[in-house]
Amino acid sequence: MDKQYLKKRHNVWWLRIRIPANAKDILGKTELWKNLRTSDLAEANRKKHKEIGLMYEEIEQAKRDYEGMVDKLSKEVQISKYAEYLREANITSSDPEKEDYLGAVKLELLEGKLDKLYGSKKADAILHSDDPQWEVQEPNSLAKKNFIEAHKLTDQSYSPLSLVSKKFLAEESKSLKNSSYRRKKTHIEHFIKWTSNRDITKINKKIVGDYVTSIIQNYNPSSKTIRNIVSNIGSLFRWAEGRGYIEYNPFYNPILPKSNKESLVRKPWSNENIMTFLKSEFVGGNEFIATCVALYSGMRLDE
Repeated sequence: MDKQYLKKRHNVWWLRIRIPANAKDILGKTELWKNLRTSDLAEANRKKHKEIGLMYEEIEQAKRDYEGMVDKLSKEVQISKYAEYLREANITSSDPEKEDYLGAVKLELLEGKLDKLYGSKKADAILHSDDPQWEVQEPNSLAKKNFIEAHKLTDQSYSPLSLVSKKFLAEESKSLKNSSYRRKKTHIEHFIKWTSNRDITKINKKIVGDYVTSIIQNYNPSSKTIRNIVSNIGSLFRWAEGRGYIEYNPFYNPILPKSNKESLVRKPWSNENIMTFLKSEFVGGNEFIATCVALYSGMRLDE
């Protein structure tokens, strides 16, 4: 039966699609994976077609982003990208008293971009609807919220977690294995979402402690999993401290749950256990070979 795009993990079929080179930088990974939540190959084949279409849509959009086809990007994304450009643009002054003037210049440029994308009427609504005297059309709430955030982004003293992590992960991707990179990226993105993408300077030990508590209450992970999560997110803050974004690392030496030593005691399989596993109808060729190689070589999964 057809197994194209399918790979079995722990007796469950997953959909796997490789990402082409011109989309890897945008998506930050080399493959897309989707758990089809079935051990039945026929059912996996039925489920995969819809998911394949969604995955390829995501890849094609990433390609368009990579190629600079800004007309294919949403207006909100274009505004945010332009704000990032203004943030890094060489608009400087040796006179400290002119900093307010530089901020006004960036705001004027950003407003011009807004007017070009949305048109004058919609842009005016986004910019001036807070005025008590405003009685014309209501603004697009998403566009308004996005513009406010984009304006804050032009100020280099404002460092939202999403922006700092983007730079950090770009460096990490060059030195980490794909699996390690994906895991670290997932943990960091979850923390950013939980904090509502705050300025990195506003993250303190109280927030870190509350986050750890929420992870324990909502997911009840093992102590090792918690340590891995904290370590991955903490690496972002160690990097940020070294680069001058923050004065201290709030993830330094957090109080974590103690390990349950009893849970670490593992009973090794007997020869009978191993043979039962290898003879199982649910064990495919890859699992069989990997188990045999591990038995006689001591190699680990990633080797």
